[in-house]
Amino acid sequence: MWQQVLDFKMTSTDYFDFVITNLASEETEDTLKNEVRQTSSIISYFLPIDKQSKARDQFFDTLLQIASKPTTSHNIKEKIIE
Repeated sequence: MWQQVLDFKMTSTDYFDFVITNLASEETEDTLKNEVRQTSSIISYFLPIDKQSKARDQFFDTLLQIASKPTTSHNIKEKIIE
């Protein structure tokens, strides 16, 4: 999906919405780390300027939700903090 954004086949807004919806269910540490990095790039470089502030807040809230779940592994919490 990230490549689709780079190839202009998917909008940055659609990608961001997909990540926000699905990130909490991700259980693989490396995938989570990649998604966090890519989503940070989406917010900073691809989303329209008028949507960036709200997107940062949503992204932070999503990461906080994941980190605060008692079932989230210690390694995933570390990846979020990185």
